[in-house]
Amino acid sequence: MGILKDAIVEIVKLSNGCLRDALSYLDKISKYEKKVDINFLENSFGIINKKTLEDLYKNIRESDITKINRALDYISNIGITPLNFINSFVDY
Repeated sequence: MGILKDAIVEIVKLSNGCLRDALSYLDKISKYEKKVDINFLENSFGIINKKTLEDLYKNIRESDITKINRALDYISNIGITPLNFINSFVDY
């Protein structure tokens, strides 16, 4: 198993600086034999990908309410918690 740098950065963000939480995430992903990248974490832990954040930001700047609602529905449907969404969007 290999963990790519972008995945490590996301694990740090998810754990909010708590070593115990980071170890818990690492323990969960250690069961997989494939390469752990950002896409893997997105599917496993409900992380929003950068493209989704970029699109949402663009739609907000353009005041496109329909696309904003569609993006928020998508984010909600894939199981991203409000806290993870807000943290990710603020970081973006």
